[in-house]
Amino acid sequence: ARRQLDRLKIEHPNKKVALVTFGSTVYVWGDCHADRPQSYNTNLDNYDALIQMGRDYGSTIDLGFIENTFADIDTKMDGLSTAGSTALGPALAISAGIVADSPESEVVLCTDG
Repeated sequence: ARRQLDRLKIEHPNKKVALVTFGSTVYVWGDCHADRPQSYNTNLDNYDALIQMGRDYGSTIDLGFIENTFADIDTKMDGLSTAGSTALGPALAISAGIVADSPESEVVLCTDG
């Protein structure tokens, strides 16, 4: 995960990056400038609703460029630990919704195993 973040900072310093983490709940941290994430723990089996939740989030979020937000995201990643079950599918659905209306966006998946 750190290599991906480093690569983005070097190759695309003006790219906007949002951190999404998941266990039994999906947390959208955005660019990690806020102390609390947006959490999603309902409708985790309704992928259409999850994609829409991501779209709603993506249409209202104001992300900074990775060259300015790298340290906050890096610090948040250092503090991550595993807990609960894995809501990988819901996290990907929300992430897909976040980038759905942003041409040339991508979702980078990093897991603990």
